Amino acid sequence: MSIPTRKIGQAKSGSKFSMQPTQKGVRTGILHTCTAILKNSSENGSNAPGKRNDIFLATKFGIGATGIRGDREFIREQVETSLSRLGVDCIDLYYQHRIDANTPIEVTVGAMAELVKEGKVKYLGLLCSTLRENWASRSSCTSPLGRGLLTGRYKSPDDFEKDDFRLTIPKYSAQNFPKILDVVERLKSIGEKHNATAGQVTLAWILAQGPEFVLIPGTKKVKYLEENVGASAIKLSAEEIAAVRQIAKATDTEIPAPELPK
Repeated sequence: MSIPTRKIGQAKSGSKFSMQPTQKGVRTGILHTCTAILKNSSENGSNAPGKRNDIFLATKFGIGATGIRGDREFIREQVETSLSRLGVDCIDLYYQHRIDANTPIEVTVGAMAELVKEGKVKYLGLLCSTLRENWASRSSCTSPLGRGLLTGRYKSPDDFEKDDFRLTIPKYSAQNFPKILDVVERLKSIGEKHNATAGQVTLAWILAQGPEFVLIPGTKKVKYLEENVGASAIKLSAEEIAAVRQIAKATDTEIPAPELPK
């Protein structure tokens, strides 16, 4: 399977916002769009009318109304909902969005494999923590821009809307924000040589790790999509790649994330 390395992440976009970025993405050469079943779902088959054969379509399952689920019944229910919303007969790549601690991974993967046999799904994807258990070999980098914080567009939690889910993430607390902004400034300094933003440096660094890494930067606006696409033209030196890695490593201790598993 050959996966386009640049995606448009739309899990939070909703159909109201996702049409323009998707259509622009196809014209710009981004042939991989990633959606999800969530509240105000981004799954919308009208986003790129007439372009289905030009798009590698990925979507996810795993988050239900009552919590995380990976059982066979839920998976089959979710895939039918996705196919209907997207207006397609087959999904190119079907991800497990979150791991269900109450369902053995073998049961989840077995149910997903049934969908492949039935022609409803072409390929299967699993969450990063499952990848570490050697179930797959290609990594999809979700939220590579730190849910927008590595772009430098947010200066404090006060910049979020009152119902923004990022307010519930301990890593993005008011206490941590000065440290996050320091990371952004360090990334900006690396980007100066390339006339690049902090966000572009971040994306360029991930792409520099190798072809097995696939980006899913989400956006609601075309101008940010174009900025993200521009990151693919940035070639960081070995020294710059090492510098970004040191910045990333430092965040493990400098910016606590108690919500993440150790």
